[in-house]
Amino acid sequence: AEAAAAVLQIRCEVLAHAAMSFAVGVQSPNWRAAADCAATLAALIRVLDACAARAQVDGRPARCVLPVLTNVCLALANCARSPKLTKQLAQVVPTLLQFAAFGTRSVHGFFDAADTDAMVDEALVVATTLALAHASEDKGVAELCLEYGGVNTLLPMLLSPTPKLAGAVSAIIRNGCVIPEWRAAVIGWTVSVGSEGEEQTSGTDLLVERARYTEDGVHFATAAVHALDSISMCACSRAGRDALCRSNVLTMLSKLLKQASSSAPVYAASLPVYRAACVATSSFSRES
Repeated sequence: AEAAAAVLQIRCEVLAHAAMSFAVGVQSPNWRAAADCAATLAALIRVLDACAARAQVDGRPARCVLPVLTNVCLALANCARSPKLTKQLAQVVPTLLQFAAFGTRSVHGFFDAADTDAMVDEALVVATTLALAHASEDKGVAELCLEYGGVNTLLPMLLSPTPKLAGAVSAIIRNGCVIPEWRAAVIGWTVSVGSEGEEQTSGTDLLVERARYTEDGVHFATAAVHALDSISMCACSRAGRDALCRSNVLTMLSKLLKQASSSAPVYAASLPVYRAACVATSSFSRES
């Protein structure tokens, strides 16, 4: 048994290094255009499926395959920059969402730097959501995310304190909001919070909170832009506007516009946020 475990460990280390090498290389458009890139991606998807099959009872991947999964997901994220390769990722959307679900831990501060297992989890979740963020730019992939419960999985992760995770999750939701059914799911989503579940938080509450932005580094510009874009799309309907107004969206937008019009210097990273805030504000003047 010990010999078998040692062999498995070595195989996992080899696969992890190979996947990382491909992940780095496939950042190049020339790599993504290569004839054998699709075949390599197909092989990585088989590795992903094999690793997922080793999941523990609670659905968490076995520790030995976590680095493999993380590097494979990074490779998938870079492959998803190619529309042609993105089509291949549709088949692994359920698996990616399964791993992304561990990201709900980050919202509650469970990703502790002193906890090695948690940090490995965080790396996997970030890699997984990055893959979904790029892949969901394809409407077909976004529809699959919706079909497999992506809204329920991703919305609680919007307020993650991890910048890359917050940015990736908000990008997936923005990509999904081009689909009317996705917008309806966001608008209608609620969860009980508090020690006894006495309060309700809605999907629009989370969007508004993620869209808040200050230039002190506490909030993340990329995530704010994606959230504001989602707000603009949700405001296309009367139901969306009503839900967003209950979430105090106009107060948040007013503060953003005041920041933009103040005499203080505006950072370059802030410009896309203020631009998106202007678009979102104008969306509330549309007719139903």
